[in-house]
Formats: sequence, C-alpha cells, structure tokens
Amino acid sequence: MHARHGLGLAAIILSLAPIAAGTAAAADKQSRARAAAIDKLATCKAIREDAARLACYDREASSLVAAADKGEISVVDREQAKSMRRSLFGFSLPKLGLFGGGDNDVSDQDVAKLDSTITTLTALPRGRWQFSIAEGGARWQTLEAPTRLIDPRVGQKVQIERAALGSYWVRFNGQNGVKGQRMN
Repeated sequence: MHARHGLGLAAIILSLAPIAAGTAAAADKQSRARAAAIDKLATCKAIREDAARLACYDREASSLVAAADKGEISVVDREQAKSMRRSLFGFSLPKLGLFGGGDNDVSDQDVAKLDSTITTLTALPRGRWQFSIAEGGARWQTLEAPTRLIDPRVGQKVQIERAALGSYWVRFNGQNGVKGQRMN
C-alpha cells in the first residue's frame, strides 16, 4: 500500500513539473521584456541634445505604454506587491522575482505572519477545523485537533505564522497554536 501511494505521489509531482517550469519561463521572459523596455527608456537620459532626448523619451514612453496596454509588462508599486504576497501567503511558490527582489523589496518579515478574521468555519472529523479568512478569502485547515482550547468561531481573530520546513502555526483568538495548511 505504501509503495502504491509513493508512486501516485511521484506521478502527481511529475505532472506538475511542466507547469512550474512553464511558470518560471514565462516569468523570466516577462522579466527580460520589462528590463529591455526600461533599459531603452534609460538610454534616453544619456542623449545630450534636448530635441533628440525628448524624441527618444517620447518614442520609448509610447513603446512602454503600448507594452503595458498589451499586457506584456506591468508595473506594481510596493503596496500592490505587499498585498499580492499576503494573498499568496501559505502557498509554496517558486521565487520568480515577480514582486521585487532587490534591496528595497517587500521583506519576508512582512509575510511571515498573517493576522486576519475567520469568515467561515467547518468542523472536521477528529477535532480538526477548516476555515476561511478575510484576507483574500483563503481557505485553511488545521492538521491536528487543538487540545485544551476553546473552539474557534466566525468573527474571531486568527493568526497564521510560518514555521519550520514549510509548515504553519494557526492560533485562534490568541490561544496556543496548532499545525495548519492552506487549502486553496
């Protein structure tokens, strides 16, 4: 039985590999396109003659806006990047550099812990819970039964914190934590 389970897991991992590779390739292509568009605009700054520099800026700015209109590039400010990273909290995603990556990047500390409110709650067998949170409607599940804790309720605060080895601690209303995982 364990060997069959292992083969099934291997098949799932192998079937997802092309998707991850395609996502990384698409992100790399978009990153190169963005860099090229910004580099072209930056070269205009070096032109000494005013009329030629203005013509360069006009041409490259139009090209940049057209690329954005076609969805070839997008510009995301720090708050949008932070919001997106928080909505993806709990997923194991490859580091694609889509939301920064430089020294001024949104720090991992900003998304190491998520404080939210329970919006839906379902009791599961063996004392576990499945719940949705206000932050992006993400659905989470406890992996073990909380012992000696007051059962959670809709409207209560929940804190989800990144732990070791890709795991997460879920704390309902400031109580002791239990292991949990994101479901969607």
